[in-house]
Amino acid sequence: MTEADQSFQEEVRAVMDELRTAIRDALAAHGDPLDRSPAELSRDLGLDTKLGWKFHRLLADEDPFAAALFVPGRAGVGLIIEGLARVCDDRETLGRVRAAGEHFQECVSHHADNRAGFDVLLSAQTNDERSSIEHRKLAYQGVRSVWGIESTVNLLTYMIHPSADGETMDVASIRGIMGCQRLRENVPWRVARFTMRRPDRVESRFDREAVDPALRGTNPGDEIPVLKSFCSDPLPNIERVPSPLGAVEYQLGKGPVGKQGRFDLVTGEVARAVQSRYASPGDPPLRARFAVRIPTQQVVFDVMMHRDMFGRSTPKAKMVSDLFATDLGSQPQPQDEIPVQLSAETLRASPGVLAVEACPRYADAVDEAIGTLGWSPEAFDVYRMRVPYPPVPTTLVFEFDSAAARPKPQ
Repeated sequence: MTEADQSFQEEVRAVMDELRTAIRDALAAHGDPLDRSPAELSRDLGLDTKLGWKFHRLLADEDPFAAALFVPGRAGVGLIIEGLARVCDDRETLGRVRAAGEHFQECVSHHADNRAGFDVLLSAQTNDERSSIEHRKLAYQGVRSVWGIESTVNLLTYMIHPSADGETMDVASIRGIMGCQRLRENVPWRVARFTMRRPDRVESRFDREAVDPALRGTNPGDEIPVLKSFCSDPLPNIERVPSPLGAVEYQLGKGPVGKQGRFDLVTGEVARAVQSRYASPGDPPLRARFAVRIPTQQVVFDVMMHRDMFGRSTPKAKMVSDLFATDLGSQPQPQDEIPVQLSAETLRASPGVLAVEACPRYADAVDEAIGTLGWSPEAFDVYRMRVPYPPVPTTLVFEFDSAAARPKPQ
């Protein structure tokens, strides 16, 4: 196979295997380099701290694409070879390290215009979450300027509970947008959308009410269902606006930019008798969704599932792109799933455990809502998904396998 015939992945694996094997051979008489800390390796080879740390990472990472991110440029490789010469006097072995370093640089030139572009290609192949977060952070820094708005943390908690009729489910939702601020004063940003996704359609005409007792009796949709004691005072101007398929949406009005206009917004509502609480064999998963629409440093998505609804089956957590969504409520395709490492943390339903560092009082809002609704926190299993710097627009999804749902009593 010629160089031109090799894929990017094959070539990176080959050059990294060559480079790491040559380095380990040069260090053979000095013991296993991974038995030493980066600081110890730096001292032994006479490398500065930063280069020594990179050197340790390129040897330690099992994933060749993650390791390749830490291969230095030609000058850095030259310094590493000088360091290796302190513990290895075999010129042939050192020559193999030098040749492997050159083959790596040729691989960079073959597949990218520069090292920065090559590193982007590497990051797209690796499962290294630190690299993924760094790139998402860069995306966040750019997109907040494009959209003209940013927030510290976005939160959503669904509480799924059997309805009073015993046949259906109630779904309460507590939403938080914390540390939100405009970067342009006239950003017409939608801060809330209330819809119900049933298995076969999306609608806005469903039995819903505010969690806050002070708002009970008001016409749902006429005003945003805030939990005032957990919001900024005063809140910015927020207006109801028309939206697709009759959904209820609220839009941020004009206001000051930056810190002077910064606000926290927490809302709570409950939808009654949403759908059957029971599942039949072959039914699709029960999906809980969190649409991420505001550039944010972190999202936290919790689902509190009543134990009489589903057995203790950990849901699947995933992130899907909304770039190709055709309309409100359209189902994502398998190719829309974004390869981000996600997992469902299992928590207890208590304020101390549900607390989020960026918003300590949010857990109290959830706890207060549970009490207001007359539900017992001990009756829930709690699943959490936490994502730093999520791409926008995306949707986080928890999928509960219908096979784990409680069967309908005969």
